[in-house]
This record gives sequence, structure tokens and C-alpha cells, in this order.
Amino acid sequence: MIVAYKGTFHRDALNIHDRLVKAAALEVIQRVKVATSLSQIHHLVKLRNYKVYYRIEITGNYRIGIVVRNKKIWFVRLLHRSKIYKEFP
Repeated sequence: MIVAYKGTFHRDALNIHDRLVKAAALEVIQRVKVATSLSQIHHLVKLRNYKVYYRIEITGNYRIGIVVRNKKIWFVRLLHRSKIYKEFP
């Protein structure tokens, strides 16, 4: 799949200081790049009432917000679970 990143994702990644979270996020990005369909992405959940918004759970307390359009996956947010649903979508 084609992967792209929004500026908000980069800013969120810079604000995270936990190495385990950053390593888990990099692992998720690599798995998404090699996936050929959405069903191959682990911990991917479609958000209710939205057609193109999904989230991926990493390390229990962090989530990655993504948008899927035309076989292109946009990484939009990387936030703690208490903040992700206020900021994304």
C-alpha cells in the first residue's frame, strides 16, 4: 500500500519521548507498507460513523489515526488514547 504522512503525525511523533512507543509506531508503519489489504493490518479498527477513518492500537495506551482513500493510507495522528478521540477525526 502507498503510505503518506500528515504534518500532525510528525509533530505528534516528535512530542513522544517514550522509546517503546516510537519503536512500536515504526513497526506499525513497516507492517502497513508491506500489507496488501486492510485485513492484514493488526489492531486496525474502523471508527464508527466514518467511512475512511481508522485507528491502530499500539503499546496499549497509544493510538495511530489513519485515513484510507484510494489504496493510499495517510498517517494523521499519533496520540495517547485519552486524547486521540478528541483530536481525530
